[in-house]
Amino acid sequence: MKRVAIIGGGAAGMFCAANIGEGIEATLFEASATLMRKVLLSGGGRCNFSNENIDTRNPNEFYPRGAGSLRKPFRRFGAKHVREFFESLGVETKTEDGGRMFPACDDSRAIAAALFGAARRNRVRIECNARVSKIERTEDGRFAIEASCPSAGIFDAVLVAVGGNPSGGLRESLEKFGVNIMPTAPSLFSLKTDTAETQTWRDLAGASIDGAELSYTDPNGGKIAARGSLLFTHFGIGGPATLKFSSFGARLFQSANYRFEFSANFAPNFDEQKRRSEFVRARAEFAKRKISNAPLFGLPQKFWSYAVERAGISGETTFANLGKNAERSLCEEIFSAKIRCVGKSAHKAEFVSCGGIDRLEIDFSTMVCKKIPNLFFAGECIDIDAITGGFNLQAAWTTGKICAESLGKLATS
Repeated sequence: MKRVAIIGGGAAGMFCAANIGEGIEATLFEASATLMRKVLLSGGGRCNFSNENIDTRNPNEFYPRGAGSLRKPFRRFGAKHVREFFESLGVETKTEDGGRMFPACDDSRAIAAALFGAARRNRVRIECNARVSKIERTEDGRFAIEASCPSAGIFDAVLVAVGGNPSGGLRESLEKFGVNIMPTAPSLFSLKTDTAETQTWRDLAGASIDGAELSYTDPNGGKIAARGSLLFTHFGIGGPATLKFSSFGARLFQSANYRFEFSANFAPNFDEQKRRSEFVRARAEFAKRKISNAPLFGLPQKFWSYAVERAGISGETTFANLGKNAERSLCEEIFSAKIRCVGKSAHKAEFVSCGGIDRLEIDFSTMVCKKIPNLFFAGECIDIDAITGGFNLQAAWTTGKICAESLGKLATS
C-alpha cells in the first residue's frame, strides 16, 4: 500500500481523490476550512464545469498560457470525458451557449458533493484546516510532510494541487527542490477607463454590445485582440470581451502598471465598405431624422447617443445635413476609439491569476516533476490559465485525472 499526500482540496486535488485507485492510502490536506471554494463559486454558483469546444477547437483560443502543454492531455481526458464522469456519479448535465457545461440543477453543490462522495468511497482521508508548512526528502527517497494536523508524516508520493501560486513554507520547500515558480499576475479582470470619468459614460452603465473587439499593441509591436460581448460599467468596461482581453494581456498589462492605451471597435462586423453603405442608406431612408435618435450598425441607442456626442455632432443634426468630417469623427468613435486603461477591477467574486509552477518543470504525460521523482503537480498551481467558460476547471480536472492514473501505476510498481 502506497501512502500519498494530496496538498489542496480544490478542483484538481479533489478530482484526483475522486479517481484514486486501489493500492493507495491517500490523505488530502486543505489549508482552509472549506473544500472546493472556487468550484462552489464557479459560474455564479452554478458551476460552469467545462466547455464542449475543448474537444473540437484549438486550445490556443482559450488558454493564454499552457495551450501547448494541454493539447495531448485533453485528448486523453477532455470535456466529453469529464461530463461522462460526473453523469456516472449521478449528476445530470446540460450545455448552454458558447459550449458551456453546467449541472442540470444549476447548483455547484451538486458537483462538489459528487467529488466529495467519490473521494470518501475511495477512502481518502480529508483534513481541513491543515496547512502544509514543509516537505523534505527522506534518505530512502520518500517525503516527510509537516502540517497543522496529526495526519502529517512520511509519504511515498506527493501531489501539489493548491489553488494558486504556492506560498509560505510549501513554496520554500519546492524552491529548495530546485523547482522554478513563475511570478503571479492577475488575469480575468475588468478595466477601469478614463472614459468613465465623464457622466455621459457612466450613463451607459448596464448597457452591452455583442461582438465588440478590443486590441492593444505593445511597445515591441506584438498585438493582443479579443472579441465578444462588452459590458459598460460605471468604472469602465467588463463582459466576456474584456475578460478575454485581460487574460491574454495579463503580463503585459501588469508590466504597464495597468496604465495603457487600447483601441475599441464597437461594430467590427462592418468594414469600410459596409460603413459607407449604411450611411448612404440612412441618408436615403430617413434623411430628416435626427442622427442622435437613429442608431446604425446594430448599436444600442445609449451607446449611439454617446458616440454622437463624443464626435461633436449636435443633437439637432439630421442625416440630410451630416457632413463628411462629422461622419468621419463618428466612425472614429465607433470603429477605432482610443481608450486609456487607468486600473483594473476584480471580476465578481472570482479571481484567476497566471503564474505558478513553470510548465517546463513538468512531464505532462504523467504530471510528475522532472527533477523530483514521485512529486506531482495539478491544477491552478501550474502556470496555466484560461478565459471564462469552463476552461480553467477543465484544466484542473484533466491534470488531476492524469495524476490519479500515474499514482495508480505507482501503486502497482
